[in-house]
Amino acid sequence: MKTPEDEAFEEIERIQRIRTSWVSVKKPQDEITEMAMKCGLVGMRPHLDGIYMDALLSFAKLVAEAEREACAEICKKHADVYAMLEQNLTAKSAWAACIDNLDAIRARGEA
Repeated sequence: MKTPEDEAFEEIERIQRIRTSWVSVKKPQDEITEMAMKCGLVGMRPHLDGIYMDALLSFAKLVAEAEREACAEICKKHADVYAMLEQNLTAKSAWAACIDNLDAIRARGEA
């Protein structure tokens, strides 16, 4: 028979496995390098790749930072609207806010 401590440790291990599955195993610079290769920015002239990689990584980080900030602004704007509509968000309106954020963020890719 399992003790409460055993059950607690098993639950912690289960949660850690779930959280680990959420985290990307690749490093951001690896993903950036793969994208650059798909676009032909690196890999075609190996003798020049090292020269451009630092600048490319810096540029990609700036782009990602700007995109995160833009997405955060979308979320804040929607949160402000929902806060004006209701002081206490219900589960349904919180869900609607999440869907609105999702749609707005995806629409950024279509602009």
